[in-house]
Amino acid sequence: MTMIFRLMWTYIYALIGPRCSVTEETRLPFRCWFTDLDINMHMTNTRYASFMDLGRMDMLFRSGAWKSMRAAGVYPVLGSATVRFRRSILPLQKFELTTRIASWDDKWVYYVQTMVVNGEAAGIGIVKKAFLDKNGRVPMDKIIALLGYDAPKPPITALIEKKNELDIALKA
Repeated sequence: MTMIFRLMWTYIYALIGPRCSVTEETRLPFRCWFTDLDINMHMTNTRYASFMDLGRMDMLFRSGAWKSMRAAGVYPVLGSATVRFRRSILPLQKFELTTRIASWDDKWVYYVQTMVVNGEAAGIGIVKKAFLDKNGRVPMDKIIALLGYDAPKPPITALIEKKNELDIALKA
């Protein structure tokens, strides 16, 4: 339930906060509340994914891409997410979530997201998303245009290639 309030805060921040480009890394500050904890008294693993959702939504809201996508009848869907947990986030601890688009291919946009505590990564996520409309998957060149991206495409890194290998290995 607390995530709905954070979603509302993210949306309000997007309305009144600074604009951004999808080409830049975005940052959101948070604090680990008691409702974010598991039995070990640190942030539960499911919250990492929830916060990362907020980071991607913040980027779409503040860049204006969300408005363009909704007007075009396009919506994002998660293809896969891989999270590496590095350090605990403790009760009442402040942390910052960074989000950036790393690259894309014919099907997916790849995001890298990091939860940072005191300058150190507490969790790192690689997320791939597709975009759909009423007819199915939307071609990536249309998505890139809707995102407002007009610079050269960043290269697919070895890290993203390994993520794709993992996703292929996990197909049932």
